[in-house]
Amino acid sequence: MRSRSATLSSDAGCARSTEEARVSELTVTVYGAQWCGDCHRTTRFLDRHEIAYEWIDTDGSDEARAYVQGVQDGRMSIPVVALPAGEHLIEPTDKELAVALGLPWPA
Repeated sequence: MRSRSATLSSDAGCARSTEEARVSELTVTVYGAQWCGDCHRTTRFLDRHEIAYEWIDTDGSDEARAYVQGVQDGRMSIPVVALPAGEHLIEPTDKELAVALGLPWPA
């Protein structure tokens, strides 16, 4: 999983910083392909805003392709961003990502 989140900071090793808690709640999964310009734009946006995400390459996985098609009635548009609450964004703009993740816009 790619993450630019704050490192764990705690005296006892149990408590998490407020920033880390916020970032961990915003961990998303990005389904995409290396050749996809919109996929790269999406991951750059997430990196810029220090949102942790897992990258899943749809070109290398039949299971990933089936998942992407399953959330869009058989279509194969990427990127698909799976949000922690179970919602999906399909080919999202930067503004749509910001709104869905509770980030200020314009960013």
